[in-house]
Amino acid sequence: MALTRDVRSLRRKFESLVNSNGNSTEITAVQAELSAKTAELNAKKPQINRNNETLALTLQELLDRKLSELQRKEDPISIAREILRLQFEVDRLTTLVSTYEETLEPTITDLKEQLRQTREECSGLEERYIAVKTELEQRIAQLNRTEDSEAALGLQKELLQKDEELKAKTADIERLIPNSQKKGKGTHILYLKKLQNTEAQLMEADARNFQHFHYLKQQTTDMQRQLQQSQEDADRLHQQLQEKDAALRKLQHNFEQQQREKERLQEDYNTKITWDPNTAHPRLVFFNDNTEVSTTNDVPQFQDNPGRFDVVLGVLGSTGFSRGRHYWEVSVADKLCYHIGMVSESAKRKGSLSFRPAKGFWTIVLNKQNELKAIDRTSVTLQVERLPITLGILLDYNKGQVSFYDSGARSHLYSFSGQEFTDRIFPFLNYCVEDVENPQPIVLLPPGSTDWIN
Repeated sequence: MALTRDVRSLRRKFESLVNSNGNSTEITAVQAELSAKTAELNAKKPQINRNNETLALTLQELLDRKLSELQRKEDPISIAREILRLQFEVDRLTTLVSTYEETLEPTITDLKEQLRQTREECSGLEERYIAVKTELEQRIAQLNRTEDSEAALGLQKELLQKDEELKAKTADIERLIPNSQKKGKGTHILYLKKLQNTEAQLMEADARNFQHFHYLKQQTTDMQRQLQQSQEDADRLHQQLQEKDAALRKLQHNFEQQQREKERLQEDYNTKITWDPNTAHPRLVFFNDNTEVSTTNDVPQFQDNPGRFDVVLGVLGSTGFSRGRHYWEVSVADKLCYHIGMVSESAKRKGSLSFRPAKGFWTIVLNKQNELKAIDRTSVTLQVERLPITLGILLDYNKGQVSFYDSGARSHLYSFSGQEFTDRIFPFLNYCVEDVENPQPIVLLPPGSTDWIN
């Protein structure tokens, strides 16, 4: 900047000498110094231009390298990270270019100011030349009119000398103007072109980056949507798994409970059931540890008691039940009629009896017409292909149910459901007298396998 101020000062001094028609030697010295300063200024301008070109090339190479790296990357996440980093780099380079433009702006403005002043100086010299030339021509014309040949010749020589000096000065200035203008303008245009090219490349790269970013954003959105859908599917499957696991645990619990009940039932099955003679009608006789029963016409001596049947040929089992599940079997092979089931401890035993559930009896009967019936609130005829040989009776006290099975055929016959038991429940038999010789007894049997009972 100091060199620019020196050139400007010398130009003002040069203009002052020209305008005041100063000594030609002094004008020549000032002109020489001005030329030297101008040459020195012009010598430093290429360095500035080279610096500008170097910076522009550096920015261009950096941008090309980053763009090349970006194009080689295929991983969406890496591209996204590189885009963000490159955008940060673009912002930094843009700031650097703006700073450099701000730094270079005073130099460009100063060159424009110098160009303007040089043009004004040239215009002033041209005007001064025209004014001096006109003045000399007027004086020559005046001398011609006075016919003073020597004076006219002297003035004409002076005019020519002044004309040559002015032309020489004008030529020097004109030579200086194009060089300064060309170099200043050329540098400025070159720098602006490089900046414009760099800006265009940056904008193009930013547009490509934006497209990549938009693509990656769309991919990310799709992946997030798929991830959300997968999460929802996983949650739904997890919920279904939990529900199935809960159902499995429930089934396992039910299975274990049924297994325990079956074990308890099996234990009860293993309980030996016999008939209780103290409850039997006097005509009933018992054999084989009170497990077989038949009838006799010879009534022995007996002791009556409130729990003994006196009209019906009935008898109770020796064990009553007030909880749980209990199963027992009885053989009715070759029997033409029978009446078997369960009875409440509080049921009536004296006189004529009604065998309905409301009276505390839950029984089935095979009558002499070969009909198998359940004596419920109304009698229900049981449809069977063949009459049972072995009956199975199951008491589920807690459930309030008495069920009958054909244990030989492993089939269900009938169930009394929804009963309300309040006292002990006993096995019951009402013996049916057959009109045959040597009738078969009714026999209590040890229970067989019960896996088939639900």
